[in-house]
Amino acid sequence: MPTPTRNGLLVYTRDYTPLRAFSQGGCYWDKGPQQLIRESPLAEFLPPVEMERDDQGQFGRFHRESARRDRLSSSKPLGRRGVPPGQLLRLKQAVKEFKQKAAAQDAQPENRQLIDRFQLPDLNQDPELYRLAGPWWNRRLEILWGCERNRNSSLAITAAADKLPPDTLYNLRRILGSLLALALLALSIGFVGSNWDVLSAKLAGLFNPSHSQESQSGSNQPPSVPAQGTGTSLEQAQTNAAQAEMAAQKAQADAAKAQADADRARQQADQARDDVDKKKKAADAAAHAAAKAAQAAKLARDIADRAKAAALANRPAARQTPEGRAPASPQYPAAPPTTPNPSQATNTASQDKTPASAPSSPTPASASPRYEIVLADQGQPSPDGTMQVSLEVRSTAGSRAAVPVQTWYYDNQTATAQDRLQARLKGGDYPIKAIIVDPSGNQQPISAVITVEPGKVITTGGKVSLRNQP
Repeated sequence: MPTPTRNGLLVYTRDYTPLRAFSQGGCYWDKGPQQLIRESPLAEFLPPVEMERDDQGQFGRFHRESARRDRLSSSKPLGRRGVPPGQLLRLKQAVKEFKQKAAAQDAQPENRQLIDRFQLPDLNQDPELYRLAGPWWNRRLEILWGCERNRNSSLAITAAADKLPPDTLYNLRRILGSLLALALLALSIGFVGSNWDVLSAKLAGLFNPSHSQESQSGSNQPPSVPAQGTGTSLEQAQTNAAQAEMAAQKAQADAAKAQADADRARQQADQARDDVDKKKKAADAAAHAAAKAAQAAKLARDIADRAKAAALANRPAARQTPEGRAPASPQYPAAPPTTPNPSQATNTASQDKTPASAPSSPTPASASPRYEIVLADQGQPSPDGTMQVSLEVRSTAGSRAAVPVQTWYYDNQTATAQDRLQARLKGGDYPIKAIIVDPSGNQQPISAVITVEPGKVITTGGKVSLRNQP
């Protein structure tokens, strides 16, 4: 809705979109297009507008000065009321004359384009942009033009004017109001005429108290007035006039104070409305931030789930016990003893006498780690004396599949989120460390030393060796 102020109505561009005046840009509120539009009879219905900006954003200020006061600030939306018939006829005539300007032979192409493209708000879409200003007996149509609340909802100027309904009872109401005012005036005149003697006596008593007292005493003799009586009556009249002037000044001061209070209350109401809008914007911003945070949390959860699935997919196929042996098969309860068949006893005994094999030497617990760093690839030496090496962490059991790596530490450098480390190294020994997450979810460091021996030239190749450390 437009915002009323002391100096007109404000239409913010955050709520209403200004219409483009030309296909290449510019809007109707700009100085040039507005001058062309308001040089026509349409100026009676299209008030001037200035583009301004405050802490709430950019807006257009519509105003119409009348007796040094703006009449748009107290205007009301058209609503169910119609347009006075005389003004509606003048509006349609003004539209015709405005369209004829485009057909003139001396019309410039850009002006002709502006007139052909000019639109007004749709009454059904933006009824609040059509206003009625002034008292009920002198309504004036004012259109907040050059903008729309719903995009592409404006109509051609002729179609928009044809949609406006006439107020068929407007002239009748004005006639009845005039007759009522004349009747009241006639009653007042009749009352004054019938009571003129009483009123004149009271007025005479007001300005000449001695005359009033003599009239009440019923004396028919003219009063004996001293020579200075005339001066006394004049002084009394002047005193009364001075008192009346003081009373008028006091009433004017009271009226000015009441007007100031009304303006202050209106300003406070505008400020309260602005505070509500700011709080609403802050609440919307907080809700938007919360929605973004929830979306980011969901994305992080999805990434964590994918990383966990990748870790499970790369887990070794066969698990081993800490001693390096396969886990023992499950134990089942022994079957109840049965009496052996004598014919089978011999065979059983013979089978039991099978010579036992020599016990195998146990595998030490630290014979080989469960994971190790391996050299996945190496490149040819570069002219700067470096070689490209690629490292991975693989399982020492099963399919020796590569496992995900959280962090690599090498040559005073750190690399994260790289399952395969690719580094260019000069000749020498480099401690390498990789941090992985085992199937139990625990971090486990894997350490090794890589020795790089680049060739003298690229064609001679080079050597890279790797020694894992327990």
